[in-house]
Amino acid sequence: MDYVNYVIVTDSCTSITGKAYLDEDSSCTFTPGDIPLPNLMAFAVKNNQPAGFAYTDALGNYTLWVPPSYDVFLSTVNLQSVLQPACNTTLAGNGLLAPDSNNHFIFSCPPGYDAQINSSSTLLAQTVYRGLYFSVKNNSCTSYNNATVTFYLDNRIIPSTTDSAVIYFNNGSFTPQLISPVISGNTVSIPGVHVTPVGIVSGYIYAKADPLQTTLNDTVCFRVTVTPDSGDINPANNADTVCAQVVTSYDPNDKNGQSNGRSVQGIIQPNQDVIYTIRFQNTGNFPAKDVRIVDTLDANLNLASITILSHSHPMKVQQSGNVVVFLFNDIWLPDSVSSEPESHGHVTFRIAQQPDLAPLTAISNFADIYFDYNPPIRTNTVVSVIESPTALPVKAETGRAIVYPNPVRERFTIKMAEMDTYSVKIYDLMGRAIIQEQIQGMQWEWNNRPLPGGFYLIEITHLPYRQVLKLVIED
Repeated sequence: MDYVNYVIVTDSCTSITGKAYLDEDSSCTFTPGDIPLPNLMAFAVKNNQPAGFAYTDALGNYTLWVPPSYDVFLSTVNLQSVLQPACNTTLAGNGLLAPDSNNHFIFSCPPGYDAQINSSSTLLAQTVYRGLYFSVKNNSCTSYNNATVTFYLDNRIIPSTTDSAVIYFNNGSFTPQLISPVISGNTVSIPGVHVTPVGIVSGYIYAKADPLQTTLNDTVCFRVTVTPDSGDINPANNADTVCAQVVTSYDPNDKNGQSNGRSVQGIIQPNQDVIYTIRFQNTGNFPAKDVRIVDTLDANLNLASITILSHSHPMKVQQSGNVVVFLFNDIWLPDSVSSEPESHGHVTFRIAQQPDLAPLTAISNFADIYFDYNPPIRTNTVVSVIESPTALPVKAETGRAIVYPNPVRERFTIKMAEMDTYSVKIYDLMGRAIIQEQIQGMQWEWNNRPLPGGFYLIEITHLPYRQVLKLVIED
């Protein structure tokens, strides 16, 4: 028996099942052609207190273990606004929906389609080709066919001419499809993308940072677009721009994030949602039956606002306090030697900040990835700090300053791009400026006393701009 997202409040719980779906033929019965709705949160409530919850799976099904005299509701947090309750599914207030008499949540939708694209690749290696991810959503109830996903890469990004693009159609099969991209210089296109109503298609192309034109911690950007057939009711969300940090080594198991199209490593704006992507790869020598991701969320994130955007394989979600667990059971993830393209997986989700966080509030986030019974692999920690509304703008030009070595145990050096006068402040994760220096010249070395292990932000001000670097001090 599979227990998912449950809290036992009595010794006599029973299970109920239901389904969430888009009723395409208005029959109020799930029939071929209707669209299952995954990743929606169903609640059991007793005496106005939560008694358990579960997310709908790829086929729209959910199972709840409930006490006597319960009520069942569906949260509208992850529900696309275009969907309307139908067939005795009703609004219950406070962002909840009540089901029909069979515990099903049924929806209708007006015609038309709305293609939306996002990307979340924020680390790019010089030494190996790695995935630049995208996620295409259909925010409406009409399929669109033969869409083209196009990456417009910075001229310092090299696309792979030998690797196929990898596409996941989140329609219940989750079998990756390999597609030969069309490459013209630094433009990479994936034609023939089909997205069902309220569906998601995700995937990636392979690229790397040009080692002859980039250095460690440089930032390179790319733009990704989706071009569907004519008739998109909202073309404003058909493009996304993302910037990636250049690294010289590559761990296939990582976590990255973006806010408003930019990496969340460093300074972010208050009250903007953050999109995190956790990627994993089986680099062993035998398929992984189960993969479990344990994500510890910062208290400065709104835990109730999690919205699953895409995932590479069938997945269930558990949540306890600030810990969210993504369960990929029985996926038999191939090892990279047997099938490199199929050895990858990912989950992408959106989450809101707590409202009106104070300037310089730090948000840090990491995840532990478990392959079967092996010890966990901890991802990098994504660290971001809330922007001060009166601060100088961050310098768009990159490569003007670097810090090395990074990570470091004691001594580190900041090297500037040119001879001048700079102000340097180093902040800890509480937002406190623990070091403040005026620098004249091109280089500054810190060797006075060891700093405690952890994550720090280095703010370098050179009027009228500033640059923010991340520093990791090892214990």
